[in-house]
Amino acid sequence: MGGDIHIKISNVLTMNIKIRPLNIELDIEAIKKLSIQLGYPNQENLSNRLAMIQKDENYISLVVEYENQIIAYTGFIRFRSWELDGEFIRIQTFVVDENHRGQGIGKLLLNAIENFAKEHQISRVLLNSANHEGRTIAHQFYKNQGYDAKSTGFNKWINLD
Repeated sequence: MGGDIHIKISNVLTMNIKIRPLNIELDIEAIKKLSIQLGYPNQENLSNRLAMIQKDENYISLVVEYENQIIAYTGFIRFRSWELDGEFIRIQTFVVDENHRGQGIGKLLLNAIENFAKEHQISRVLLNSANHEGRTIAHQFYKNQGYDAKSTGFNKWINLD
């Protein structure tokens, strides 16, 4: 899947920044560090999870590379909807390294996702962001990019015993 993605901004250097598909072998250590910054505690099987995700053509994972370092990544999914015609994109993960925030990297990455949506005639992008004090800046960032807070998500773990 990785090499089949066509996004207008991908593989175009802008201020030494390159947005490209995730390469698990090359990028895994950087993705682990970024995932920890995002608050994802379980890094033990990350390579396996990403490999499973990459097998599904509806799951797209991108990284932002700057001076040969991964400084951001995102994962998004193409879905169909019950309430509206057509597809939509749901951003499942989105993180910019804490040392590179406020420099326009997140905006470039969101633009790459939105360009993907346009190229595939997808007119809606959704994302969820945790509701705790540490996410206030992220919430404002999404609002500044034109995203509206529309719903409250709920989560329940099912005991499989």
